[in-house]
Amino acid sequence: MSLDKIDLKIINLLKKNARQPLKEIAHQVGLTLTAIAKRIKKLVRNKVITRLFAIIDVSKFGYQEVQFLCKIPTSQYHKIEPLCDFLKVQREVSYILKTFGEWNVCFSIYIQSPDDLRNFIKKTNQQFKDMIVDYETLIIGHVV
Repeated sequence: MSLDKIDLKIINLLKKNARQPLKEIAHQVGLTLTAIAKRIKKLVRNKVITRLFAIIDVSKFGYQEVQFLCKIPTSQYHKIEPLCDFLKVQREVSYILKTFGEWNVCFSIYIQSPDDLRNFIKKTNQQFKDMIVDYETLIIGHVV
C-alpha cells in the first residue's frame, strides 16, 4: 500500500492525539468527515495502523517503568518465541518488541520497588539464563 501526503498527515495527527474527534482531523486535513473515516479504516485494514493506545504515567499509581534491552546470540534465535510467550503472561510486562541490531528483544515492566525488579530478573534468568547473554535496563523518569 502506498501512502499519500494526506494519509501521512492523518497518521501524524493520530500519533499526537489518537482520541481527537474525526471532525477535528477532517478540519485540519481539509477533507470531509466521511473521507477521513474511510482513510482511517483503510489504514487499519492494511495494518498501517495496528493499534491506538494511551501512554500512561504509571508513577501516578506508585509504579516505576523499567525498559529492558536484551541481547540474544544468533544461535539462540529459535528461543525468542518461548521468551516472548513467557513475557506475555508476566503481570509486570507492559509491552514486548522484537528488534534488529545489537539488542534483539525490548520490553517494559512496571514495578513498585527494587525488590520487584530483582525478583523479575531472577525469575527471567532462571528460565532464560543460557539465552540472554546481556541486557540493559532503562528506568523511565516521567512521561513528557
